[in-house]
Formats: sequence, structure tokens, C-alpha cells
Amino acid sequence: GLGGGGHVMVSAELNGRKTTRAYTPIACDTQQGHLDLLVKVYNPSPDFPEGGPMSQYLGKRAVGDSVTLRANKGEFCYLGRGSYRIAEGTLRKASSLGFLCAGSGITPALQIIQDILRDPNDETEVWLLYCNKTERDILAREMIDDLAERHSKRFVRWYTITHAQSRSHDWRYSTGRVTEWMLTLFMPPPDTETCITMCGPYGFVDECCLPMLEDIGHSNIFTF
Repeated sequence: GLGGGGHVMVSAELNGRKTTRAYTPIACDTQQGHLDLLVKVYNPSPDFPEGGPMSQYLGKRAVGDSVTLRANKGEFCYLGRGSYRIAEGTLRKASSLGFLCAGSGITPALQIIQDILRDPNDETEVWLLYCNKTERDILAREMIDDLAERHSKRFVRWYTITHAQSRSHDWRYSTGRVTEWMLTLFMPPPDTETCITMCGPYGFVDECCLPMLEDIGHSNIFTF
């Protein structure tokens, strides 16, 4: 299997040229030869005239179609029960793992969160702060909410949406961009055994979250 943090490279001939994109399976690594990909299809829009060619290609695949992919070990590898390794570095230990995600950046987090929560002997605390434009954009929300309900003592999750007007009448989470207040409440506190991981657009990771995490006192930070 890929292990926690691994991904696959999907290749296809698109518009006359070979195109390759990385996708992180969200399925738990329990069944040899099986994986589930969560793919957000980016159709053409005024801001993105071509959309996402690979996501459109995958969105048009039918049951029984084949695609070309190969396994690729990620730089962040979760080994179980709080142990992880970054690239080829030394083995590290975490008592708390925080995941800061935006949009389709939820996929590596979901893979590792499931790996942790399915092991009753893994006592690692898991925190997720997930940012999207609208409530409808929240990917795999039913899965995330179900995990949070079944593992309420080990898993803290929180959402924020930047388009406040899109929220439903019973929305009980945050609105607006991620703030230092959110990071203080919905991420584990700084500690030598706390690791914060991030996955999302450059503006979300490098311009928004990273400076605030450093101001709070986090030093063990990894970006997918």
C-alpha cells in the first residue's frame, strides 16, 4: 500500500500531450489493489477559461474505464501511533497532529486522519481546520462529520467559509478567512510533540496561515 501520506500520479493524453497530476487517495490503506480518489472537477469558468483538464477527464470516466497511474511515496509519511517521517529524515513522534486545509487540499488530511482513527491503539489527537469559499464547496463533509461524531474524544474539526452569504440558516461554524483566533482554538497548542500540516493554495498556506502559526509559536510545520 501507499501508507499515510502517499499519493498516485495519474497520466493521460490531453489535447495531444501527456499530462500528469498527483492525487491523494482518501481510502484507508486496508485493501491491497484498491483506492478511492476524491476529485473536484474544475469546469471552464470566466476566471479559469480551460478549467482543470485532468479533473474534467477523470470526471468523464465511466465504470469499467481504465486510467494510467503509478504510486508515489509522499514526503510526509505517517507510520502509525504518532510516528511519522518527513522525506528521508529521522523518525519523529507526535502526540497531536493538526491539519489546515483549503478546498481539495483536504485529501491528504483525510487519508491520514482515517489511518489514525481506525486504530484504537493510536492515541494521537487529531485537529482539522477546513476552509472553503462556500458551504457547498466542503468536500467529504458527511465523512468528516461522521468521523468527528464517532471519535469525539480524539478528533476536533472546524469549518470556515469565506463567502458568508452562502451559509445555511443552521450554519454554526466560522465565516471569513482563517484567523489567529481560529488557529488558537481549533489547532493543537505549540509543543515539541505537535505537528501542523497544511495543504491548499499558496495564498492560503504561505500568505495566510504560515505567518500566524509562527507568531503563535509553532515550529514543526509541514506543507503538502
